[in-house]
Amino acid sequence: MEIINPLKNAQSVTIDGVKEEIIATLKLQPKNARDGFVLYNGLALLFGIAESLIVALTGGGFLSLAWNGCASYCVAYTLYWLMLCYKDPKLMQYALVFLCLYIAFSVYMVLETLIYVLPAVLYGSKAFVNVLQLLTGFQLLKAALGPEKSPFQML
Repeated sequence: MEIINPLKNAQSVTIDGVKEEIIATLKLQPKNARDGFVLYNGLALLFGIAESLIVALTGGGFLSLAWNGCASYCVAYTLYWLMLCYKDPKLMQYALVFLCLYIAFSVYMVLETLIYVLPAVLYGSKAFVNVLQLLTGFQLLKAALGPEKSPFQML
C-alpha cells in the first residue's frame, strides 16, 4: 500500500518542507532515501494515472485508461520491489537504467503533447519526479553496495 499512499510516512506537508526535501535530493543528500524513493515512486504512479485519465476523457477510450493504469502500477511496483525488497545491486542497477529510459520517454511525451497543455504538464511533472526517484535510487544502490564498492565499478 506504500505505493498508493506515498504520504503515509509524512508527519506534515509544508511548502518549505517539500522545497527542502527536493533540494536535499538534488544535492544527493536525501534525508531518508527509502522514504524518498517510496514518495517519488508513488507520485510518479499518480501522475501516470492522471495522464491516463486525461487521455481517456479526451477520447482515448477507457480500455486505454485500464491498460495504462495497469502498466503504470506494474512499473511502480517492480521498481519498488527491486529497489526496496529484493536489493540485489545488479538488479538495482538495471532498475535505475530503466528509470533513465523512462525519464527520456516522459520528456519525449512532453514534447509530443506540448500542444495539449495539461498532458504535457503531467508528463513533465512525472519526468521531474522520476529524476528525484532516480537520485534517491542511486543512494539506495550505494547503500546496498557498501562503502567498499562504487556503483560505477559495476558498469
